[in-house]
Amino acid sequence: MVTNPLRVLVVDDDPGFLDYIGFFLSKQGSRVFTAPDGEEALRRIDELQPDLVILDVALAGLGGFETLELMKAGWPELPVLMLTCHDRVEAGQATRLGADGFMRKPWVDGEFEVVLAAKIQAYALKKEIDARQGD
Repeated sequence: MVTNPLRVLVVDDDPGFLDYIGFFLSKQGSRVFTAPDGEEALRRIDELQPDLVILDVALAGLGGFETLELMKAGWPELPVLMLTCHDRVEAGQATRLGADGFMRKPWVDGEFEVVLAAKIQAYALKKEIDARQGD
């Protein structure tokens, strides 16, 4: 059983989506933080110390790919799960830039929740295993 809640930073410029995913992840036992853009997310990483970032590709201002590049340059071990509304080219680019996974939006009813819950569980278990190996 996972003992420490996973700290998840969600970066998306859609307030409705931030509310929805924050509620969903909280119900999954995660501690959720949100940022409406890449600039704020980058400013707050040291303060929040997230275990996982969920980052939308389409962001106003500093785009998702640019934000991903800066995150990986400053915090190379920080796992980043990208959200894309577009095609496989974006998923491939995200992977080349260091994303640890990606999910496509929009989704079929229930699909997003099931896939995201599985990914969150996997990250949480990895965090716990890493913590135990450090003891």
